[in-house]
Amino acid sequence: MKWDFPKSNEQAIDGFNHSGQEIFLGEAFYSFGKEVLQNSNDVPLDPDRKKPVHVTFELIKIDTDEFPDRKRFLQIIKQAKNDYFEHYCDESVSKFYDRAEQVLTAPKLNVLCVSERNTTGMTGPFKVGKQLHTFSTEGISQKANSQAGGSRGMGKSVFYMLSDLNTLFVSTHSEDEEDNKALKSFCYGRSYLSGRCQDGEYYIGRGLCMLPDGGIAIGNSIPKFLRRSEFVAKNDLRGTSFLIPGVRLEGNWINCLTASIVSSFFQAIYNGSLKVSIKNSNQNDVEINSLTLKSLLLNNKIRNSLNEDVQEERLDNAKRYFQCIDQGEKEIINNNKLGKIKLHILKAEEGERSKLSFCRSGMLVTDKVDRLKQFKGFEPFTGVFECLDPEGMKFFRKLEGAKHDALETDRLHIDDREEAKSTLRVVTKELKEVLKKHFEIKVSSTTEISELAEFFPADDESSIKEDIGENGISNEYLITPRMIKSYGPSTIGVSDNKKRSGGGSSEVIGEEKVSNSKNGGIGEGEGSGPSDGNARSGGKPRRPLELSSLWSSKPRNKEFNKCIFFKPQSTRKNSIISVFIAGADWDEKVTVENSNLGKVQNGEIFDINLVKGKEVKLEFKINYEGSVMIQVT
Repeated sequence: MKWDFPKSNEQAIDGFNHSGQEIFLGEAFYSFGKEVLQNSNDVPLDPDRKKPVHVTFELIKIDTDEFPDRKRFLQIIKQAKNDYFEHYCDESVSKFYDRAEQVLTAPKLNVLCVSERNTTGMTGPFKVGKQLHTFSTEGISQKANSQAGGSRGMGKSVFYMLSDLNTLFVSTHSEDEEDNKALKSFCYGRSYLSGRCQDGEYYIGRGLCMLPDGGIAIGNSIPKFLRRSEFVAKNDLRGTSFLIPGVRLEGNWINCLTASIVSSFFQAIYNGSLKVSIKNSNQNDVEINSLTLKSLLLNNKIRNSLNEDVQEERLDNAKRYFQCIDQGEKEIINNNKLGKIKLHILKAEEGERSKLSFCRSGMLVTDKVDRLKQFKGFEPFTGVFECLDPEGMKFFRKLEGAKHDALETDRLHIDDREEAKSTLRVVTKELKEVLKKHFEIKVSSTTEISELAEFFPADDESSIKEDIGENGISNEYLITPRMIKSYGPSTIGVSDNKKRSGGGSSEVIGEEKVSNSKNGGIGEGEGSGPSDGNARSGGKPRRPLELSSLWSSKPRNKEFNKCIFFKPQSTRKNSIISVFIAGADWDEKVTVENSNLGKVQNGEIFDINLVKGKEVKLEFKINYEGSVMIQVT
């Protein structure tokens, strides 16, 4: 197999960056796991999914000399580096080429092989300009199954982002439509580099690796390490393998990949329609199937290996959704346009807020569907809904974004948007009717108590009529808080003489006029933080800690107890949290009885490590209806 980088019609050096890669920046590995399985999960060999799609990730090492046309590829890299730097002086691109040269001159080459089984594989004919569009063209996505998800041709970009060579090989064993659908093996490679100029001729940076005559490698002409038979049994040859040479992996890549898979495909795995194997010679293999799913979702080692708060949140949400489909009730909705919709529902645990997610073909798409984010007058619940009929799956597939994490009518042609919005309004109404039957809060009367609005702030997306019934605050009244103006973080402290002063940072729930004083104090005195000898006395006060997502609930069967929830907007270690009644001449300390983080001691929370975006729950006893102040020192 030889590399071919065609001549350019323009007398210019084309750029290095691929537009599709911009979509996945920051979460390449998470997106990789979701994109790979979405591709395989959408093309099952058995339409009834009685035989599960099986995807294997395997890290292998090959002799670098096995890389097709290696010497010429190295020459192209060196030429592209010199020409690109001469025109654009981009240090980051120069570093990429330096790294690529190191990888291709080392004795061994890391290759991540992703092999699927029990899928149709790619469909032929396999000729340039026809089926080669699957991985050799940009902005095009085509699948035989109209219910399958696509990413407008951008999803394949994430494969290249994991390669130090920006290169991918595709090896498939599938039907050749030009030969009576005979099963054959096909292989080709694709690389994204920058353009170059050689002997006065300009060449584009997008190259294909094929046979010297320009044809796709077939059968025995495929290099050994690229053959499907090297990774799967002969009776399982049908399907596709994706091989990423020079793969760039971190030490905890197996745990990160596992988290991505179980967070996104918990339903398909639970149903037995998908299973995954992850193999690495240096570590124990990981098997992800219906029998291991629960233990993997609860595995703290996997959770602790995640680098981003958003990844932890996805894993936590997946636990709730898994529990919902495993233990919850099931309702069927018959929609006139989309067919049958299945809704899984389960009453939320104490302290949890209502969440409703949408899954397609066993893959979590989003839990942020318009008009299904807020549930006024409902007890907290967890829900998962999915379409069972082709019409519904096809409709929602068209709304999916490139990362398969949103439903957006703006992706449709302008002539189709209003009809789609109308369909979604009907679906949301039908879903809420079922939810109302199970979770509507029964009240004897309804009133608006604006005086309590400060104590129970509305969410960011709430409107002036937003109520907080979903948090279970009252069994007799629905409190509809008015929107309150945010004045930013407070820096009110509490001194030893009970007067407000500097020394810490705090957030007053419900007190509209709070200090943003640079020195951290209002009122009299120059105190040094909270009492009980635990303050960071003297010196410069700590930077104010901003809090978000503040809300409150009343625990069941505890008449005088309340819970407050909030998320810090920055990370802070070894903190102390105190709660006070605010608004009086002095701040009366409230005894905290329980917290999900830190140690409870003398009514305060000690040794608490606050993590940006991670929710904190405080429970305290208070026979008082008014504002309270949270102080963090």
